[in-house]
Amino acid sequence: MCEPLVSGSRSAFRTSFRQGKSMIISVHLAKTAGTSFGNLPEAHFGDRLLRDNADKPMHRPPHERLARAALDNLRFPFRGIDFKRIDCIHGHFLPAKYHVLGLIRHARFITWMRDPVERLVSHYHYVKRRIPDDKVYKIAQRIIDED
Repeated sequence: MCEPLVSGSRSAFRTSFRQGKSMIISVHLAKTAGTSFGNLPEAHFGDRLLRDNADKPMHRPPHERLARAALDNLRFPFRGIDFKRIDCIHGHFLPAKYHVLGLIRHARFITWMRDPVERLVSHYHYVKRRIPDDKVYKIAQRIIDED
């Protein structure tokens, strides 16, 4: 079961993060309710939500994903996105990607955590349902082999 580190209601969420007051940068960790949580900011922020799932950081070696996040952090003003109109970013990326933007917009970085054993079991069943030729299956196998 996923339990928030900081409890609060939806109304508290809405009150705390009114447009212009602060920005939320939400990092989605696999199998930790990020998809379920993603529906809340979508309902609240609408077109002020930026979903960023393009990076797929686990598809790259550690040195490459860190280098890419650092470069993206420096070039965020040149991405063709009006970040003044964005109040929430949610997706699969390294937090370093939005470090400078976070400082400028006084962002709060958040993520959902899960009991490690429950997460492992959930991830195991997720991978078992995949087809061996599937990209996710191959990535999971590579991660297992690294350990």
